[in-house]
Amino acid sequence: MAISTTAREFDAVLDEHYARAAALIGNESHRLTLERRRLIASYFTMEYAIASAALFNPSIVQHPNQNRVPAGGLRFLMSLRATGEGHLSSIVFRTGVIQPDQTIQFDSPKPVRQRLRHTLDQVYVKRLFRRKLREMAINQQAVDLVMQFLPDAFSMVDLEHAIDKALQNKPDLLQQEETQEGIRWLAMENYQLLLPEGTDMSQVVIFPHSDNERRGIEDLRMVRFVDQDGSVTYYGTYSAYDGYRVLPR
Repeated sequence: MAISTTAREFDAVLDEHYARAAALIGNESHRLTLERRRLIASYFTMEYAIASAALFNPSIVQHPNQNRVPAGGLRFLMSLRATGEGHLSSIVFRTGVIQPDQTIQFDSPKPVRQRLRHTLDQVYVKRLFRRKLREMAINQQAVDLVMQFLPDAFSMVDLEHAIDKALQNKPDLLQQEETQEGIRWLAMENYQLLLPEGTDMSQVVIFPHSDNERRGIEDLRMVRFVDQDGSVTYYGTYSAYDGYRVLPR
């Protein structure tokens, strides 16, 4: 019996969710059948209608892959705001081709979607980190004290060590909890999303991850930037909503 791509993709989601749940209590997978593992995983898998309320606010850029596009045509990558249950917004993507006669052909989206896993930024740039803390109105003397214990590029572990050293040297400067938490908060708000190799862009969902985004990620606007050496980077700005404030990100 042939198994559809959709079924394999969904099974992969269940297997990942089982592994994540089992890791919290000790992996006992050798004692369970495959069917039982996937049954357990289903209890830890939420089905969410990401676009049940609306699918709107597109942004479009040139797709990095222009293979097999007819002369005079262009393959594009489009971002969209998907508003789902509870009016929670996330970002989804579509691809397609603008034909030479200016007609637009969208590629059929994959039926199974999955939120991307995230990790904290592995490296922070001290110059940018300090500037952002200044914009946040964090006590500047406390910031300068912590920053002096950090290299030009640092990790979350480096930051924790620097905060500890600052506390040992001048505890009065960092005694206010909001000062320490403000510095940590900025680091936690910066994260990376891991895109599995071979993933179709129509499967990608950028779902809220951080505190500032907990009520929605809205209106990604993409720009294709070509540097002087010919290298291409895609940048995007969006609005993060926490239920009270909107923060440009």
